[in-house]
Amino acid sequence: MNVVVRLTFVARPPDDPGKILR
Repeated sequence: MNVVVRLTFVARPPDDPGKILR
């Protein structure tokens, strides 16, 4: 997991995991 991904997850819950992962 990249730092940006972690920050995004912490910033707001993942509505669509697939959308954020891609």
